[in-house]
Amino acid sequence: MLPFYSAMAQISGIWAQSFYDDPMSDFSMKLKGNVKSWTMTTHKGETRTMTFNKMGKLINDTFNGTPQTFIPPDFMLIKLKNELEKSRPVIEKDNRAKQFNQNMQMTKHSDKDFLQENTFDEEGKILIYRNSYTTEQTRAWNSTHHAEPTYTFTSYTGVLAFFRYNAYGLLTEIEYFHSDPFNNVKKVYIYDEDNHLVETNRYDSYNISVSNMPDNYLSDLLKERIDTSFSIEKYYEGYWDQGYPSVCKWRYNDKGQKIAYDSYGYKHGLSSTITWEYDTEGKMIKEIHHDVYVNKIR
Repeated sequence: MLPFYSAMAQISGIWAQSFYDDPMSDFSMKLKGNVKSWTMTTHKGETRTMTFNKMGKLINDTFNGTPQTFIPPDFMLIKLKNELEKSRPVIEKDNRAKQFNQNMQMTKHSDKDFLQENTFDEEGKILIYRNSYTTEQTRAWNSTHHAEPTYTFTSYTGVLAFFRYNAYGLLTEIEYFHSDPFNNVKKVYIYDEDNHLVETNRYDSYNISVSNMPDNYLSDLLKERIDTSFSIEKYYEGYWDQGYPSVCKWRYNDKGQKIAYDSYGYKHGLSSTITWEYDTEGKMIKEIHHDVYVNKIR
């Protein structure tokens, strides 16, 4: 199940760590500094203002729309990483179904029809995540002449994810495989010589070159010996080679602050740009979004 986020989180980097200025965000909804208020104006001239007190508590919001509940894969992967790397309360040691490492990070959770295994490095970074479970489901027949109006079957759901890092401990790649291959995602992170993130490449169902994958492909993979050397190419050659990935790029000023973001679609066409402006003290004062497809500014 994918986690949810509210409409507030996607509005602006001034309000929260948005995907645009912090692609490692999991939308934990934390204010960036002592923000008194921010205002967004859409291409239609509609505005939204949120005001906060000295403690950072929201005291007024002019938003009247319906919060969105979809979270893009980019955020879902980072949220998963952050959740897996959390240290668990010591009291959970009493749960015999769970095992932990010296950092109280959960390494295994086994129960009836459920198994989760996590592999970490010495610094506590997640390397491999495995999760599988089965459930009994009941459906109604869509035709007549059956002895019973419903039928029951066992449903299998599995996830296998890999997290890779460079010599500086920076995240360089996430591969996420789901029992439904249309949910599979690979995210690549590219850095400059100053370790600033300058580009991301996202591969998903648009890039999968293997059609008609067997329904049990993941359950078969999970039976194999899985370690950090795993490559989907060993089982499905050219797996991510269909078309082009979705690309995002960032530019920085001399102080290391992001000043521009460019988003390219799967055919490498520029789809949107975002720019940031700062005052003399380095505080962000303006964020401008330009939708290239429809030539709209907000």
